Amino acid sequence: MPKRGSSFYLTETKNSSDSSSNGNGLKSGKNSTNKIKNVEFSGWLYKWTNYVKGYRKRWFLIDSMGNLKYYRNSSDVNGPSRGSIKMEEASVRSDQHDGLNMVITVPFSPNLHLRAINDLDRSKWLKALENAKHFAIKRVSSLEDDENETEKLLSKTLELNEYPLGDFEGMNKELNELAAKFSNELEGFLHFAVGHLNAADAKTCVAKANSVKILRDGTLKLTDQLLTKYKKECESLCRLAHSQNEKHQELQRQYEILARQHQQLEGEALRLSARVADESSKNTGGSLSYMTALGGPTPPLLKNQTEEEDEDQFQDATDTLPEEKNKFDFFEENSERGGSEGNGGGGGGGGWSEKSSSFCFDEEEIEMVNKGGNVVANNSSITKNKLNEVVGNSSLKSQNNNLDLSKCKIILPDQQNSTIYQENTQPLIVSNLPILKRRSKIPPKPESYGLNLWSIMKNCIGKELTRIPLPVNFNEPLSMLQRITEDLEYSYLLDRASEKLDISERLAYTAAFAISVYSATAKRTTKPFNPLLGETFEFDRRADLGWRSLTEQVSHHPPAAAMHTEGVNWELSQEFMVASRFRGKYMSVIPTGYTQIKFKDGKANFIFQKVTTTVHNIIVGKLWIDNHGTMNIVNHVSGERANIKFHSYSYFSSDQPRKVEGIILDKKGNARFYIFGYWDSYLNIALINNQKNQQGKVLIETGEPKRIWTVKEPLGDSSMFNFTKLAIEMNEPDDQVAPTDSRFRPDQRLMENGDWDGANDRKNELEDKQRKARRKAEAEAERAIANNQQPPEYQACWFQKVQDTNTGSVIHTIRGNEYWVCKEKKDWSRCPNIY
Repeated sequence: MPKRGSSFYLTETKNSSDSSSNGNGLKSGKNSTNKIKNVEFSGWLYKWTNYVKGYRKRWFLIDSMGNLKYYRNSSDVNGPSRGSIKMEEASVRSDQHDGLNMVITVPFSPNLHLRAINDLDRSKWLKALENAKHFAIKRVSSLEDDENETEKLLSKTLELNEYPLGDFEGMNKELNELAAKFSNELEGFLHFAVGHLNAADAKTCVAKANSVKILRDGTLKLTDQLLTKYKKECESLCRLAHSQNEKHQELQRQYEILARQHQQLEGEALRLSARVADESSKNTGGSLSYMTALGGPTPPLLKNQTEEEDEDQFQDATDTLPEEKNKFDFFEENSERGGSEGNGGGGGGGGWSEKSSSFCFDEEEIEMVNKGGNVVANNSSITKNKLNEVVGNSSLKSQNNNLDLSKCKIILPDQQNSTIYQENTQPLIVSNLPILKRRSKIPPKPESYGLNLWSIMKNCIGKELTRIPLPVNFNEPLSMLQRITEDLEYSYLLDRASEKLDISERLAYTAAFAISVYSATAKRTTKPFNPLLGETFEFDRRADLGWRSLTEQVSHHPPAAAMHTEGVNWELSQEFMVASRFRGKYMSVIPTGYTQIKFKDGKANFIFQKVTTTVHNIIVGKLWIDNHGTMNIVNHVSGERANIKFHSYSYFSSDQPRKVEGIILDKKGNARFYIFGYWDSYLNIALINNQKNQQGKVLIETGEPKRIWTVKEPLGDSSMFNFTKLAIEMNEPDDQVAPTDSRFRPDQRLMENGDWDGANDRKNELEDKQRKARRKAEAEAERAIANNQQPPEYQACWFQKVQDTNTGSVIHTIRGNEYWVCKEKKDWSRCPNIY
């Protein structure tokens, strides 16, 4: 995204004209007063800034690359834009509270709220934005196809030295032989003509034959010239290709050398830190932290490690990612700034900020629009209720009275007086249902299929993770839909939560469940299969675990899956969307969708987003995964909330690896519970007895902690991908499920059975089939746009798209019990043929 103050210039348009805009201030690229290129649509809109300034009139345009940009005035378009959005990453919807408002949602950014002058303008803008998004997505997909073709072409070019001109020289030789045969046949024809025709006709035949000879000689001469020129150009191209390939390989070697040097430096830092920690431990009498005394993992800095142990530790942990900015601080931060954008420097001022990922404020006179579309010159009509009208329900936003864990000092009871509480892991089940006997192992993976991940991904730096074509060698025999369903491994925590009458305590158990979903990443670094559009996965475990779940891949671009799970006393819905990038040494997966947990007694509806997952050591060392960031869980019924901190690991931090802690606040903002532990090991909660401020710190005294969650060891070893019992059972064949179920996916099944070569071949076939289906859908959308119609939108089979009243985002909700009814009737006629 553009940094604040960056310049974004538009060049001159070939379709520009000096005709005036229509009465509504809208212009298309073919009818623009601005002499710039590539403007598909433009006009005035009102942009929401904050409650001090309200709506402000700005000039917006959509360029041919699918970028939405805005300026203060239409005359500024030849200068830097004040903000830009890539439409292929955005979603557009109508505001649920106002007919003239439009909301544009971009991952990791606050929503952009726009207001049209009238209904006609709004309709035109909605159509233009949707068309821009469609063509932007198509352009990105086409670029990916072109990249694949370019790689194939480069590979063929590099092979030319082995077969310099091979086939071409052979064809030229064959052409000369055919020409000689043609000459012989022609001479024979002339002898025949002279002997059987009269003199005049024979003379005509001879003249025609001579003309044919001239054409033949000319063709052969041109062919020889073409071959000679081809030889020269081919040699030049080969030299260039090999030169570039050598430079590319040298850069890769240097990159790997730097990575290994970085690894060695970190190893030295690790040993130095260990010595410092040992000395510090001796000075303090050898005491460790309370968490370690309760059975927590010993920090790596306190271990005596050999060189071999270092190889298995967190080698590139100092390459820390910046913590993602709290998405919910934007509005409070803007209110504090109060329109001070002008002090931030020149060069275009309020562009799209890379830190806040948001449109910044404008400075000049405030202009607002009331619901009738009239312009007013002050903000006197702004009320607190307007917050919910303009930006949706604000309960997900950060509150002023949230506790900052970095400014808190937690005082736990003396260790000797503490007792370890044994948690109840028994699920609430649905009785009178037969319990099926399920498998307890899967075929072990072959040992001879080792590939270097860096050798595959070194050409993919900067790409989105879902768009990197990896062979199945780096996969596990589960799809992403099954991996999402694996979140329910510790669903008994939700059963315990449903039994709590104190909603704050219920939130504490729900937070423990939200943390537990990351436990599998501690020992599993393999990648699940990317789902195909329309792929589903259902898992009915009511008889032994008390829930049944359905997950469906509901969108291809951006990739999105919808999940719905029904327990005895609760329901869980999840919109799984991620943004992911590969950056060389690491790759990050940042969830953007919401998880919603409703309890059937109507007292709690918890909504939250997951934290960032980062895979380290792509180049050298052992792969390891870290989960880091802040998770905010909000009860949209009565206002309780939890702030959970996943600590990012670093050699030079005093935090222990995989540490997680958080505060549970009641609806009045009072701290009620402290939750702490490690996301790969255990969690404790403690009731907060007292809270007071002292010298800029908040001192929090707690009661006895009790253990509410302990991780289960994997049932399978590394030969079974370190699968848990639930993971092993997921891909067990079941002929009662829908034909789109992940269990029927052929490449995944071949991999599980050990045929990895066959799995790779089948995977490529499925991807080609999906690519053809995508191009067909794009062609249909283009025809609709050409006919001035709304492009058809993909409709999921078992989920429907709605707007969530709590978050304001567009989500997919399950279509009642339609799936389970169809399963009972064995009617799968609505399922697409994807395999």
